[in-house]
Amino acid sequence: MSYKLKVSFPDSVSAEKQSEFGQTVESKMTGRPAGMISHDVVEENGRQVVYDEWESQQAFEQFKKTYLESTSQELGLPMPHIEEL
Repeated sequence: MSYKLKVSFPDSVSAEKQSEFGQTVESKMTGRPAGMISHDVVEENGRQVVYDEWESQQAFEQFKKTYLESTSQELGLPMPHIEEL
């Protein structure tokens, strides 16, 4: 069974910082991450929201550890909120 989730930042993170976060993560990757099935970025109430589907929670956790946590630290941003769907 796949692992589906919604990723969003708190309102305190500006749209510009959200965009910078996304661009920084993408610049660190070499191709599609292992285990990612789909990745959709949409706008909800003027904010970027990401909907992902992964082969497993373990695959996402590896991506989170490798890319999301380091980018949050690098940019001085809080970790995005991750909601399992």
